[in-house]
Amino acid sequence: MADFWIADRRTSNAEGFYSNNPADAGGETLWGIARNRNPQWEGWSIVDQYKKKSNFPTNMRNDTNLYRLRGNFYKANYWDTIRGDEIQSQRVANEMYDTGVNMGVGMSIRFSQRAAGLAETGRMNTELLKYLNSLV
Repeated sequence: MADFWIADRRTSNAEGFYSNNPADAGGETLWGIARNRNPQWEGWSIVDQYKKKSNFPTNMRNDTNLYRLRGNFYKANYWDTIRGDEIQSQRVANEMYDTGVNMGVGMSIRFSQRAAGLAETGRMNTELLKYLNSLV
């Protein structure tokens, strides 16, 4: 079965670290998690504490709790939604996950449903999972 951490390491390399560009629709963002779209993410309270200290945002780089929360966020919202633990091929899971993070999970699933000749619902189901696992 595919491994979340392998897929996540590959995708997270492109997500960057911290930004807060007023011209960016995502607004304040940490590792691709936009505050205005995910205001309830537990990591924001930690970020707010770091803002009060010197050397922000660099001072957050080694916070293992933030990294754990980040991983939990991506696993719950992207990996689990594509049922990544049930995909046999790491390569297939990597692509599904990366596309989900960058274009939305529904779009990632729709692309795969289209390739499989299935109805494009944008929701993972057993039929699509069977198709994905035939690609091993």
